[in-house]
Amino acid sequence: MKRYHNPRGTFVFVSISVALMLTATAVQSVLQKNNPPAGMKPTITIEKPNPKKEPLNYQKVIDPREPKPFLYEDLKTVEPVPESIPEYKEPETKPPPAPADKTTLTKPPYKIAIIIDDMGMDRKRSRAMVDLDPRLTLAFLPYAPDLGGITQDAKAQGHELMIHMPMQPTNPDLDIGSIGLRENMSEEEWGEQLDKAFAAFDGYAGLNNHMGSQLTQNPRAMQFVMEKLKDRGLFFIDSKTIAASVAADIAKESGAKMASRDVFLDHENTIGFVRGALAKTEKLALKNGFAIAIGHPKDATIEGLREWLPTLAAKQIEIVPASTLTHSYAVANAGESQEVKPPENPTLEQSPEREKEEIIFSDPLPETSQSIAPLPEPMPGLY
Repeated sequence: MKRYHNPRGTFVFVSISVALMLTATAVQSVLQKNNPPAGMKPTITIEKPNPKKEPLNYQKVIDPREPKPFLYEDLKTVEPVPESIPEYKEPETKPPPAPADKTTLTKPPYKIAIIIDDMGMDRKRSRAMVDLDPRLTLAFLPYAPDLGGITQDAKAQGHELMIHMPMQPTNPDLDIGSIGLRENMSEEEWGEQLDKAFAAFDGYAGLNNHMGSQLTQNPRAMQFVMEKLKDRGLFFIDSKTIAASVAADIAKESGAKMASRDVFLDHENTIGFVRGALAKTEKLALKNGFAIAIGHPKDATIEGLREWLPTLAAKQIEIVPASTLTHSYAVANAGESQEVKPPENPTLEQSPEREKEEIIFSDPLPETSQSIAPLPEPMPGLY
C-alpha cells in the first residue's frame, strides 16, 4: 500500500471533504423543511405575545392621527364625498290650473227650449207667436175655441205642439175652466177630462200643467196623469208652479218622459223683465248645457224674443223642441226606478248640482216666498 508522504496535502484534502459534507447536510435539511415527506403535516409554531398587565384606572388615549375604522363592509358601496356640497334648490312647482269658468261648464251647442203657454185664447198674440219663430214650442189651452186651424198652421210651420192642461191651483177662487183636473175628482172623471183635452186638436207631442199648484202635489193624481201620457207616448213638462210638486218623482216610478221648467219669462209684462229672464235662461244653458223657459203670448215677451233669438247662433246656443230635453225612467225590479237617458239629448236631471230658478207660485202669492227674488203678484188664472 502506497502511503502519501505529503502530510500537508492530506490535511487540505480532508478539510475540503468535511466542508462539502456539511454543505450537503445543510441543503438537505432545508429541503426537508420546505417539502415534508408524504403523510406528514407541517407544524407551525405561533408565538403568543406576552400580554402586559395594565394598571387599574388605566384610560387609553387615542391618537387622533390614527385612522378611524370603516363603517361599511364593502368599500365599493361607499359613494365618494363631493368636493363641495351643492346648493339646495326648492323643487319646481307648477301653478295650479286656473279655475274653470262657472258660466261655461259644458260643451256647445247649448240647448234651450222656449215654451209659450196659454196659446189659443188671445188669437192676435197667439198668431204672432206662431209667426215669430218655428223653433218655439207652443202649448194650447184645450178649451180655446176653434183650435183646428191655428194648430194645423203652427204644426205646418214646424212648431212642436203641446196641450196646456188646466189643473187645480191652491187658490180655490181660481176657475180652471171647462176642461181641467181637480183633486176631488174620481179617476174616471180624470180620464174623461184628459180625453176631452186629447180631442181638442191634433199633432201634439206632450202636455204641461196650467196652474196646478195643488194638483201637482197629489201623488195619486200625478200617477194617473203619467200613466195616461205614457200610454199615448206623450211627455210631461212640469211648469213648477210650486216647488212641492211630486211630478218628477212620479215620472220616475211610472216610466214617463218628463222635464221641469227652469225660468218664467214674463210674470212682469215689461221688456226689461223679459230681457233679464232671457239672460238668466241663457246663463243656465251655458252652465248646465240646457234650460227650459216658459213664456206667454204677451207684447213684452214677443218683443224680447224677437230681439234675443237672432243673437243665439253666435253664442252656440240652439233653440230646440221641449221634447228633446225630456228623459225617461224605466221601472226596475222590486219597485226601484232606474234612470234611462237618451243617448244624444241632454236631460234635465243629469247633474245633482244643476242650478235651477226656484220660483214658488201660490195662489195668491204669500207674503214670504222661497224664491230667489221678490216676485210680483201673478196674473189671475195663470197658475
